[in-house]
Amino acid sequence: MHNPVPMVRLRAVLLERDERAALQALGELGLLHLIRGRPGPDTAPLDPPPADPARAPWDRLLERAEGLRLALGVPPHPPLSMTDPEESLSAMEARAKELLDRREGLRRHHKEASDLARHLGGYLGLGIPLDRIGTGSFLQLMVGTLPEERLEEVQEHLGGQALLLAQPAQERRLPLVALCARGEWSRLDRILREAGFQEAPLPQGGAGGLDDFIQGIRQTADSDEAGVTRLETEIEAFSEEIAGPLAGLEERIRLEQGLLEAGEHFPRTASTLLLQGWIPAADAPLLEERLRAATGACCALEIRPPGAEEEAQVPVLLRPSPLLRPFEKLVGNYGLPRYLELSPTPFVAISYLLMFGMMFGDVGHGLVLALVGLLAWRKWPDAGLLLLGGGLASALSGAVYGSCFGLAQFKPFALWHDPLEGDPIHLMSLAIGLGVLMISLGLVLNILNHFRRRDVPGALMGRFGLAGLLFYWGALGLLLWRGPLPSALPTLLLIPVLAWVLHARHGGLTDALVEAFETLLVFLANTISFVRLAAYAMSHAALLAATLLMADAVGPSFSWLVLLLGNLAAILLEGVIASVQALRLEYYEFFGKFFSGAGRPFAPFRLPMKEGEA
Repeated sequence: MHNPVPMVRLRAVLLERDERAALQALGELGLLHLIRGRPGPDTAPLDPPPADPARAPWDRLLERAEGLRLALGVPPHPPLSMTDPEESLSAMEARAKELLDRREGLRRHHKEASDLARHLGGYLGLGIPLDRIGTGSFLQLMVGTLPEERLEEVQEHLGGQALLLAQPAQERRLPLVALCARGEWSRLDRILREAGFQEAPLPQGGAGGLDDFIQGIRQTADSDEAGVTRLETEIEAFSEEIAGPLAGLEERIRLEQGLLEAGEHFPRTASTLLLQGWIPAADAPLLEERLRAATGACCALEIRPPGAEEEAQVPVLLRPSPLLRPFEKLVGNYGLPRYLELSPTPFVAISYLLMFGMMFGDVGHGLVLALVGLLAWRKWPDAGLLLLGGGLASALSGAVYGSCFGLAQFKPFALWHDPLEGDPIHLMSLAIGLGVLMISLGLVLNILNHFRRRDVPGALMGRFGLAGLLFYWGALGLLLWRGPLPSALPTLLLIPVLAWVLHARHGGLTDALVEAFETLLVFLANTISFVRLAAYAMSHAALLAATLLMADAVGPSFSWLVLLLGNLAAILLEGVIASVQALRLEYYEFFGKFFSGAGRPFAPFRLPMKEGEA
């Protein structure tokens, strides 16, 4: 039987001076699930301290260290020695800030120069004298850009009173040089601006020509780009230089955080503290040895099994075999078993594959899934194993149905018959029979769980206990019996009702009868729900039959393509449907009888590294 790992409870009174050494030893082992809060009624009433304010500086240091690593693109690195975290981190940040600020400034200046050079590129070769713009006594010069669709309109309005020299458009705007007599300046300026003219950002009154100015801007942009490249190389070298120390610093900070956070769990006096937690029973001797060594044997330890009142608080640790691990994850999506509950994983492994194979029965499709599972096994072992198991179950069911890619040639080799052939009631009866078996198994597991928790009344008289099992089989007998009813059959229905009357804390016969009616509806709905196994098996077979009909209709030239696409659609669509429906039956019809999923996961205290490595 697959059960949670047995746990024992540790309680240790330590001297406060030994706290760090003890936590260091426990964090290295990673075997103790810490308990926070008051120790219990049989010990001194010590209160846990509030959150330690000493953690705040370490939290801020870690944020700064992680931010610096991300800014520089420093990859993770094995930890190295680090002495003073605050001083070391401040020095790294100062050097990094200088390099990053210089790079940002050069990038910004390079962008501005590049944008200006690109904007003015349309005026190259025109020989525009910068020292004459806006300063002529008789002629006035304007330089800028105009929307290309407005050029004809502007020329019309000017009527030849100004010279317009337009260059090829850039981003739907024309670089434009306008020359006119000084007396026409106001009119030219008004017409151009109404048409959307924008003056070029030229240096006013500068010496030399525009061509020299543009070339100078381009040289500046090239120089900035080379400077950015040099800084990138310098930053990369600095990142490699501090990668090890920065990773070591982060690990040191995480170590301090872990120790301080763990210390918040413990009730204290002026000089002692109470450490409490859960340990796997098999690991308790090792943990006790390490704890005594860390404290110089100056500690008082108590290791004992959980009491009845503590069982709801015991964390759950499951160690399934590799073959059961994928099914463990399916169960984990629903929840964890409580400490004394039986884990349903072995039953799920069998029933899930059985139901999936029944709904998705085809030798060819199953072998395809199995092959995909084998290919995926190396990289995704759990998913690969699940696909492999489902594929083999599908192939076995396909051999029973005589189905291999839905081809008619394999029908004579069927161990039984295709789901669409024969009386469908037989297939539905088989599906319901499987449902009866799984519901009954769920009730038996619920009885065992109650006995394991020493809840004998719940095991015998609970809704899903022995009384529920008798009621379920009595109701099935009543529905299936043909002929005169034997006297024992109604008794199987009356005994559970009387048990529910005795077990009910409040109410009486009326409440018991209501519960009996409600339970009957639940059992009936759950049992009938398994008919979906037969329905989806027939749906899968019908899809393959339709594929064969379509292949015959298109003729031999394209029949292979229709068969390929039809089978591919069946594998993808029906495979997903069958997997989801099998999981639904597990969660609702099976788990609902015995499995709460309310277990608390085992979360041991771990430290990121040994202090001696910090």
